[in-house]
Amino acid sequence: RKRRRGGDEERPRNILVIGGTGAGKSWTYSIPNILQMNSDYFVIDTKGTQLPLVGHSLVKNGYDITCLNLVRMAESAGFNPFDYIHDEAQIIEFAECLIANTTGDEGHSGDQFWVQAERLFYVMAIGYLVFYCPKEDHNIAGLLTLLSLAQVREEDEDFVSPLDILFREI
Repeated sequence: RKRRRGGDEERPRNILVIGGTGAGKSWTYSIPNILQMNSDYFVIDTKGTQLPLVGHSLVKNGYDITCLNLVRMAESAGFNPFDYIHDEAQIIEFAECLIANTTGDEGHSGDQFWVQAERLFYVMAIGYLVFYCPKEDHNIAGLLTLLSLAQVREEDEDFVSPLDILFREI
């Protein structure tokens, strides 16, 4: 904590503004305070109206703006979880997170054999991407491409999938 003159400790000045639609949160509180440009800001704007209104003023006054837009991804700074994966423990952690966020509640998760098989498959695919593929493939699109190469033909036990071929090379 920083000390101000007079010995008082400077406390974080975080504010959460909550109100119903049309209550005036943006126009009466958020935008006037942002335009004072006297601190750093973290704004959650689900309608996407504040950045177009205040963004240019902030940039003109030296602010760096990063926008995570989950509705219009082309307008988003984006986030690549693969940038944070460097070892086996992080691969396992990411696979666990991926499964936890793409699986229903425990009552719908299915037989544990298949849950474990899914976990191992993701760990294998993510590990292959991280340790054997070029950096430009280290992303969700690369993972989906790799997963799409895993094919099975029940009528042909000798079938070799494109993913099998990749793993035979290493």
